Amino acid sequence: MQIIKGACAAITGALLTVSFSADAAEPKLPTAYNPNSVTALKYEDMDYLLEKTVMPLGRSDHKPARRVWPGSGTGTRLVRDNPKPSRLEGNRVMFHDIKTSEQEFVVREVRDVLLDLPDKIDLTKLNKNEQLAYWLNLHNAIMYAKIADRYPVTLVDRIYGDCSDPDDQDRFYCDRQTDFMGMMISPYDIRQHVLDNWSDPVVIYGFFLGSVGSPNLRTKAYTGETVYTDLEDNARDFVNSIRGTWIKDDHILRVSTYYKDVAQKFPNFDRDLLAHINKYARRDFGFLLGPVTSIEVKLEDWHIADLYNGYVSAANGGANFQSVGRNGRNLDVSMYPPHVQRLLTDVVKRNMNRAGNVSIQQVKLEAKDTSEEEMDDEIEVAPTRKDDTDEGGR
Repeated sequence: MQIIKGACAAITGALLTVSFSADAAEPKLPTAYNPNSVTALKYEDMDYLLEKTVMPLGRSDHKPARRVWPGSGTGTRLVRDNPKPSRLEGNRVMFHDIKTSEQEFVVREVRDVLLDLPDKIDLTKLNKNEQLAYWLNLHNAIMYAKIADRYPVTLVDRIYGDCSDPDDQDRFYCDRQTDFMGMMISPYDIRQHVLDNWSDPVVIYGFFLGSVGSPNLRTKAYTGETVYTDLEDNARDFVNSIRGTWIKDDHILRVSTYYKDVAQKFPNFDRDLLAHINKYARRDFGFLLGPVTSIEVKLEDWHIADLYNGYVSAANGGANFQSVGRNGRNLDVSMYPPHVQRLLTDVVKRNMNRAGNVSIQQVKLEAKDTSEEEMDDEIEVAPTRKDDTDEGGR
């Protein structure tokens, strides 16, 4: 993959991410908004990054993936595959393709441009949908950059923790080490800000945590116009997946530990969460939910949401960016090591069984076209230029 330097020009005075104590004063993120604002933010650079590095694997069939045993087709007892039943689920990020200094620059730049946005526009002049899209994109850009910096890694659980537990305050997700508007914030602060100020529980599906067992990172940035449509799509994907829900027997529903992390959205946890899951369940799954009387928080998969499960040393040379599409017949996984071949082959088999012909298609990486003019009342969340507007709404 080649992400050219021109994809994101250098911003003026790049913000610094510095280390800071996790027990710093709690930041006061802006909560005011303008319900009449028609200002729309554009995220072209983040779109470009996500389109070229996020691989959709298709919808889950809500069935546990076959387990890969030591020596399975490899002649060795070393298993590099994700062993979890959810190993075929969720979009994957091509972290292994971020190799050059230019590519690393683009990842950091997408994050820093979003951090710099309040210097260009008053966030309180945006409507709530635009604000929600911004906070989700900022959270995800910070997480993307951090995981890309640590890659390769197989398990990402050490990044997270219970941010109310003093022993976990130095975990990246809890640690206030990012400079935002003169305040030190953490990804947790952003998530908590959204949970506190947006009432619809569907917002929980907008946070990328880098693991297979968490909500999807999408192939485009969130926008104010489509944010709830995209979140509901993520909700249906997660609810109807092994990483999200699984019926242990007729009366017990196992759910992801992620739901416990966002439990404030479900005050009467079992009752409210069950109603929420019923809302997004497919018809066949909804029928099975009828006899359920209790919920067990059990499911988790902290394996990194990439192709290699962090074992990039097993790569057979460089691979081009690819995606799982619903058209095309060309499937060539020979460029990948055996454990990646198994993943992709099993994904394609699952998708073909569910919805007909689905295959891996080559996608050529091209330079982003920046010739399109900005529309009225749209602000491009992109590097600072002379024609950038400071207006936040009408």
